[in-house]
Amino acid sequence: AVVGAGWGGWAAAQTLVENGCRVTLLDSLPDPTGETPYLTPTGKPFEAGTRGFWKDYPNIEALTRSLGLREEDVFTPFTN
Repeated sequence: AVVGAGWGGWAAAQTLVENGCRVTLLDSLPDPTGETPYLTPTGKPFEAGTRGFWKDYPNIEALTRSLGLREEDVFTPFTN
């Protein structure tokens, strides 16, 4: 199992799978993809993940491509 579904967790899971391991990716959020908004107790949207990378990180671009993810589904206008 890999704990944490951030970029590091996804990369670790991918590396393990590429080396023949079966992987379960665990995260404390019910939807670590960001598809479902994470809300504070008062109902305000909250970004639980990193806010400090931009699209021009070659390792993140390579990871999304290798996972078959479309850039428009991963990167928001904030990150572009």
